[in-house]
Amino acid sequence: MRIPTLIYAICLPLLTITILISGCSSSTQSTTIDLIFRYDDYSATSDLDFSYKLLSVLDRYQTPVLFGIIPITEANNEYHDPAIFNNELLPINEENVLFLRRGIDSGLIDIAMHGYSHQNNNGEEASEFTNLDLQSQMERLSAGKAILEENIGHDVSIFIPPWNEYDHNTLIALEQLGFTAISARGRGVRSNEVNLSYFPFSCTLENLRNGIDQVNVEKKEHVTVIVLFHEYEFKDNSTEEGIITFKDFSRLLRWINKQQNIRIIHLSEANSPNLDLFYCP
Repeated sequence: MRIPTLIYAICLPLLTITILISGCSSSTQSTTIDLIFRYDDYSATSDLDFSYKLLSVLDRYQTPVLFGIIPITEANNEYHDPAIFNNELLPINEENVLFLRRGIDSGLIDIAMHGYSHQNNNGEEASEFTNLDLQSQMERLSAGKAILEENIGHDVSIFIPPWNEYDHNTLIALEQLGFTAISARGRGVRSNEVNLSYFPFSCTLENLRNGIDQVNVEKKEHVTVIVLFHEYEFKDNSTEEGIITFKDFSRLLRWINKQQNIRIIHLSEANSPNLDLFYCP
């Protein structure tokens, strides 16, 4: 009779310790975060020196970025101001293409079409495509796709609408032209009639760090965060609208790379139907 009592006396504390360790492990488990970076407005008027500096930082931390490329853009209108439209139109040039190919070949740049000319055709509610008839949208999308594919030499299947605005006709046109995904904003139009994947942006550089902190507090199992940024957000290039320097951006990527629960992925690696998107507060 003493042997079972002895076994019970030994095993019970061990079982208790095992349960406690298991409980602690589950309570401190971090949320797995997939980060996707999206960079809009790359065009013939983009600052090439800035672009190569950006690519250098991306290379240092092996950070892939989805580039939203404007196939043809207006000269002297880098902020797409409707008041000064009808300037000379500039298609992406050889220098742009060399830069993009370098980024693509290194696995750091994925390409998306960011409108056709990024011109506003919708009055006060800025949009290049909203309220245009289907044929007009088809013509713009087809022409832009041809410019990018012929110059860059890669298929273009992801679309980013200027100002993140579009309508149902846009979705129909995209599917008919062979696009497979659209990245806009969370409240964008969706349709079960077309076979497209939706990847709305959910965060900016300005609120990314706080957003990650919030994700970890909520302790979800897995989330995806899509971060949108632009050239003008860098103080190195825009003293008026800049919010971050290259040095700070580099520090941010270094910090992200040290977080064991965060991975930076290509858009193609995200699971669209089951995308648990986290919107940064």
